[in-house]
Amino acid sequence: MTSTPQSATPHPADSARSVRNSIVALVVTAAVAFTIVGAVAVFTARRIAREDSLAEAVQRATVLGSAAFSVDLPAALHGDVAARDRLDLVAERVRQAGSVVRVKVWTEAGKIVYCDDHSQIGLRFPENTDARAIAAGHHAMADVSDLKDPENRSEAGEFDWLLEVYVPLKLSDGTKVAFELYTTGVRLRDTQNRITGEIVPAALAGLALLVLLQLPVAVWLVRRVGRAQQERARLLANSLAASLRERREIARDLHDGVIQDLAGVGYVLGAAERRISTEEGPAEVRPMLSSSGDAVHRAVRDLRSLAIAIRPPELTSEGVARALDELAERLTTAHGFDARMAVMLPHDVSPDILATVYRCARESLTNVVKHAAASEVVLVAGADDSTVSLTVTDDGRGLPPGGLPDPSDGHVGLALLGDAARDLGGVLTVGPGELGGTRVSLVLPRRDGKHR
Repeated sequence: MTSTPQSATPHPADSARSVRNSIVALVVTAAVAFTIVGAVAVFTARRIAREDSLAEAVQRATVLGSAAFSVDLPAALHGDVAARDRLDLVAERVRQAGSVVRVKVWTEAGKIVYCDDHSQIGLRFPENTDARAIAAGHHAMADVSDLKDPENRSEAGEFDWLLEVYVPLKLSDGTKVAFELYTTGVRLRDTQNRITGEIVPAALAGLALLVLLQLPVAVWLVRRVGRAQQERARLLANSLAASLRERREIARDLHDGVIQDLAGVGYVLGAAERRISTEEGPAEVRPMLSSSGDAVHRAVRDLRSLAIAIRPPELTSEGVARALDELAERLTTAHGFDARMAVMLPHDVSPDILATVYRCARESLTNVVKHAAASEVVLVAGADDSTVSLTVTDDGRGLPPGGLPDPSDGHVGLALLGDAARDLGGVLTVGPGELGGTRVSLVLPRRDGKHR
């Protein structure tokens, strides 16, 4: 009794699970996108805020240096105490009005010629290349100050970090100096917070809107693809079931009709031959009856083999093992080679895997009969924790010099089996065998993913 093949149609629960998995994947992707977009938006906002704050600091230092300090600087640099006092007064007012914490004036030699902290006046820091370059007439610059530098020791004790701005000044007497302002990061932080608060929500809101608009479309597409897969699987299952019914009907018709009729004819011919022999009939009739009887018996045997071949075995490990034993016995009896079998297939192997194993064994043994002229064949089928394997080895003439025959010439059996193995996640290989002939090896996953 053959088992009915399990339907390949996905269960509705599987379709619902596929939809849920797709939605979860979309949500996870959206979360990743939110994170990336948010991080990029924050980075961009902070960069824009930094550039704006530094540009504003440069502009502010330029205005203060040109308008408020350049007037009294020439006299103060020549030792005019009153001019220096006026500079101190301006610096104090600037500090009180905003975020400025220090004012310095540098020469091209790296010497501080004015500072609102008088203890730094006259100090030299030749390693301060920024101040020297700006004093030489280079473009203004602004950056976060490294308070570990020697010229920043007095500021390092009061602040964690500051913005330092250098702008070139050319005084009325022609002296070139670098005017430096140290400011706190209040403006920078405020600008960063403001721009971040404007850019990040807008970017995330746009992404959220895009996700919300795409989610219904994605769910609809997933469900539509799922329905299409179900329909294809249903059609395939119906086609396989119809093919199985047709094969069974053909096998039954052969067994109950032609085979029985030919067997009856064979018995009649045998009886006629014996009767003629007993009654000493015409000598020329006896060989004709004998050869006709042999032909009928061969036809009956071949038709029975065909009926068994087109009627698939029971798709269980025991059914496949029994069918392989019968197939090997039938072929060895008919063609005279020795077949050694070792079939140990576990119970939980899926029907599709078992069917492919049987098809491969049948095709391999048939090829041995047709092409190998072998005297010995070894068939081994078994399984481990993850795979099912089949090897068929013979001592025949082996593969032709060019390898396997071209499928376009009609030799499609092994090619179709290779495609079937790949569809199930396995591999079929054909090559030289240990016995000197050909070795066919089939390796498949223990379960095909549809029978769990």
